[in-house]
Amino acid sequence: MKKIQFAPGAELGKEIEERINAESASLVARRMAARYVELVRGSIPYLTVQEWRLLANSTFCQSDMVRRDIGSQWPRAAAYEVVTTGLAEQHGIDGEAFVAKLEGLSHAQVWAALDVLERYFAKLNSGRPDLAALPGEARLA
Repeated sequence: MKKIQFAPGAELGKEIEERINAESASLVARRMAARYVELVRGSIPYLTVQEWRLLANSTFCQSDMVRRDIGSQWPRAAAYEVVTTGLAEQHGIDGEAFVAKLEGLSHAQVWAALDVLERYFAKLNSGRPDLAALPGEARLA
């Protein structure tokens, strides 16, 4: 694996510093990252394949908005978009039920869904789209 170095920024830096005891900041950051991965992988919401595709096909999710730190607001914005543009109907999904499902996601599920989409787009745009798959879809490779 490639060595990764980053400046954590003020907020994350403070969180790391609060946890440093007799260990390095790098070790603390790795432990925090491992907890994040465990949390999001264990919190992936149940959405049908069609619902995942709908989110991935929405202009909102394909834009830079997914890559920005937009917090827990993105599902509501994506749901609004897919209902008002008719994307939900085009995918055979009840728009109102889909909006309710997205609005009912827990905080951890929101971040987990965003993580799923971020990884999907990274694989899709990496030159290896055969590795890209949404939950419930089979990978081509």
